[in-house]
Amino acid sequence: GWEFAGWAGDLSGNTTPVVATMTGNRAVTARFTPKEYTLALTQTGQGQVMAAPQTESYLYGAEVTLTATPTAGWRFVGWSGDLTSTTSPTTIVIEENRAVHATFEPIPYTLTVQQIAGGSVTWSPLKSAYLYGDQVELVATPDADFVFVGWEGALSGDANPAQLTITDNATVSAKFTKTPYTLTTSVVGSGTVTRSPQQENYQQGDEVTLTAIPAAGWRFAGWSGDLTGTTSPATVTVSGNLSITAQFVKDAYTIFLSTESQLGVVSIAPQKPTYEYGDEITLTATPKPGYRFVRWVVTRSDSRTFADNPLLLTIEDDLVITPEFTESGEPVNYLYVPFVANE
Repeated sequence: GWEFAGWAGDLSGNTTPVVATMTGNRAVTARFTPKEYTLALTQTGQGQVMAAPQTESYLYGAEVTLTATPTAGWRFVGWSGDLTSTTSPTTIVIEENRAVHATFEPIPYTLTVQQIAGGSVTWSPLKSAYLYGDQVELVATPDADFVFVGWEGALSGDANPAQLTITDNATVSAKFTKTPYTLTTSVVGSGTVTRSPQQENYQQGDEVTLTAIPAAGWRFAGWSGDLTGTTSPATVTVSGNLSITAQFVKDAYTIFLSTESQLGVVSIAPQKPTYEYGDEITLTATPKPGYRFVRWVVTRSDSRTFADNPLLLTIEDDLVITPEFTESGEPVNYLYVPFVANE
């Protein structure tokens, strides 16, 4: 690790051996200096190789630390040349000129695609292993009556197709759900429609019960649209987006006027074959000579009596109206007993 550098004192030059002529006392010094060696570093693959200390040359016996740092997606394999090792960092002792080679290799990554019920996923390119930075396109295809709703795992969002950049081992799955269908209800006339279950969307095969509730004075006439019939409640099976209308019509009420006594004349205004809920009618009783009007007996779900003449009534049901007359010369006393019809 040392080399002869020359003579000093009573002898000069750097030739060795050398012959000195003795003509008196002599003082001669041989000078030695440490040798300097080089360290050449090379590499294969992507990474960085560092020496510490980093100099152009090294003295004999110097210890140098070598560190191999792979680029993302690569891994350090080992040292070769004047150093055999797979360790990084590692130390080499300089005893001569050294040449060391670092080898890096790309890391193979796997892509696992989990197939979930409701659809399938294809991807391209299809390989057993991928390298760092590879681009993979994934396509989610839903089965019939299903829709794709998004990605899970190494992918997120709902883009379809989706691009995945490989940076590590990756697992991807697609989320599918049954196609959401809407059920729209409307009414013609006056009434409401309730549904059970009550929710914004339904899935293929769901059963929904619809109930038509008429307003007072109206009756349910039937369904139209994606449901027919006159049954309420009715059950519909969801097979797509549905639109259903409940048809309501006003109830028609009749008025039967009993005038069997023939003791007077009764008029109804307005005079119609049937009446609707909420209609108002005016009853006027005109007794025959020698008679006077006593009261009205109005029968529906119960019986009521009225003394007003004319009498204003609001139609809410079928009515049977009986006017009562008596001879004008005879006083009439009545004990009013309300009558309620048996249900």
